[in-house]
Amino acid sequence: MRRLEYRAPRKTAAFPIEFSTDSGTTQGSCRDVSETGIRAEFDCRSPLGATGVLTLRHPAHKLTLLARITHAEPSHVGFSFVFAVPEERGAAKRFVALVTEWTGAQGLRFR
Repeated sequence: MRRLEYRAPRKTAAFPIEFSTDSGTTQGSCRDVSETGIRAEFDCRSPLGATGVLTLRHPAHKLTLLARITHAEPSHVGFSFVFAVPEERGAAKRFVALVTEWTGAQGLRFR
């Protein structure tokens, strides 16, 4: 029997991201974000399971965390954040709250 794993709900968002590994930096665009990861449109040059530094550049805030590619398709890539310390988990939680608050305050709808 397959084990059901919980994934935190994601919020729709659109902003640039960068994923850096030893082999270089790749640009992409976030499509949705949660406290534990993101889904992005990305020209994935790194293999599934690759770990690197993910930088989220939302107009309201910037977040830089270690992340792992957990899902890869031609049109999008899924990243899970890798938290080294509890403060990083808190930073991700605050980032999602700020993104949601900023989106609502600006009256914008991201696709």
